[in-house]
Amino acid sequence: MEFTETNRADLSGDLESRVQGLLKQAFPDSASEHSDYYALHGTPAVIVIVREGREVVGHLAAYRREVEIGCEPLEIGMIGGVAIAPDHRGRGIAALSCNGPMHT
Repeated sequence: MEFTETNRADLSGDLESRVQGLLKQAFPDSASEHSDYYALHGTPAVIVIVREGREVVGHLAAYRREVEIGCEPLEIGMIGGVAIAPDHRGRGIAALSCNGPMHT
């Protein structure tokens, strides 16, 4: 398995199509109105893509958001868009995917 960190600007072509296909499979309710998962959920700081050969079998997005606690702004990190192909679930792929963006 190959773990690749990328960003939205660099995700294109065949790889983007495969990633969007996995996301549509994982989140069918979100896919009905939007062909681009990120158009609905925002642009992540980091995208982790897991591939086995040419097949995209996993996806995780790490987001940065600014929130206010009281009157103080604070930048937080969030993980979303965690998707693992059904035939690859239960192997710890999602946990392994967190190791990259969690340290960025």
